[in-house]
Amino acid sequence: PAISPDGKLVAFAAGNSARARIYIRPIGGGRSFPLSDDSTAQEFEPQWSPDGSQILFRTHSGAAIAPALGGHARSILANSPGDTVSTASWSPDGRQIVFARGDTVFVTDADGQSPRVLASGMFEVSWCRWSRRLPLIACVAGNGIAQDPGANFANKAPSGIFIVPVAGGAPVLVTNDHAMNQSPEWSPLGDRLFFVSNREGPLDVYEVAVTRSGAPKGAPMRVTTGLNARS
Repeated sequence: PAISPDGKLVAFAAGNSARARIYIRPIGGGRSFPLSDDSTAQEFEPQWSPDGSQILFRTHSGAAIAPALGGHARSILANSPGDTVSTASWSPDGRQIVFARGDTVFVTDADGQSPRVLASGMFEVSWCRWSRRLPLIACVAGNGIAQDPGANFANKAPSGIFIVPVAGGAPVLVTNDHAMNQSPEWSPLGDRLFFVSNREGPLDVYEVAVTRSGAPKGAPMRVTTGLNARS
């Protein structure tokens, strides 16, 4: 699920491995309605644009964008055999998108044009998120299929979280891959990173403070107990 910038709506995917759609629902209650007119696509991992007018999401064929209140979706990134888009997320100004294929992180214009390599060499990159305040992007390395619809959804295989500077450079490890570490999300000020992990047994939310270069300030701290969170 993803909360809209104004805090009034939530976008989420519902369905199964054969068919999943993104729906919009008011936070205060009410009916859910489908985001796009395409009832056959497998839609998941919704991300609101910074101005709240559009939603970026992944499909079985790549990544697409649709008006936030429903309408026709347009494809911006296409999968190719053995080379799929494993994550897609907006930049803070909405002008660019970070996405990943295999072991490589890219940044592209919001229309999917002019992609450039940001970092490479990390195993099965997924779930990249751009900090709102700092020029940093956090991603997951390993177990890239854990958030995708299918037989391996929500599996607990090991994965780690790393941060890469928007300007490019060597990735900085925030967690190791000795446990499941997934779903990184930045705090509003961009100086802390929240994520889900089973590093101490149950699935809980953790946070870690980071420097402007992306280096962790000490060990992650658990902020929930027994939550059994998935994202």
